[in-house]
Amino acid sequence: MLIDEIVLSAEDESDVDDIEIEEADDADERNDSTEYRITSFGIDYDVDGIVRRLKKNTIDRPEYQRSYVWSIRRVSNFIESLLLKLPVPGIFPYRGHLSHVQIVIDGRQRLETLKRYYEGKIDKKEFALVGVRDKFQGLKYQD
Repeated sequence: MLIDEIVLSAEDESDVDDIEIEEADDADERNDSTEYRITSFGIDYDVDGIVRRLKKNTIDRPEYQRSYVWSIRRVSNFIESLLLKLPVPGIFPYRGHLSHVQIVIDGRQRLETLKRYYEGKIDKKEFALVGVRDKFQGLKYQD
């Protein structure tokens, strides 16, 4: 499932940035004047579609998220899961109602893995699958 947009509203909707939520003295007490609406729907992008969006910069991988840390073995296992058509965790981007760029909330490592596999290089080295089933061993994206 991909998050399309998040909409916040309150009694005074003049400026969403000015919304303040005060903590109640009692943890069970809620501020009933504040309303949250989250609009989301599932979109199943195929892997080619995701990579195209990454190349066109319509999916932003914010730098404030942790750097790319996956090992070659983990990259290979993720790609193998896709080749075997196994379920993998979703990627969750956020898109405000005024932007066409989606900002990644969760899934940066998976997105980076796809992009790097398609490019055929990981850490500036040529990449082929390792530690996977024999039929995928040594395969590159071009294969």
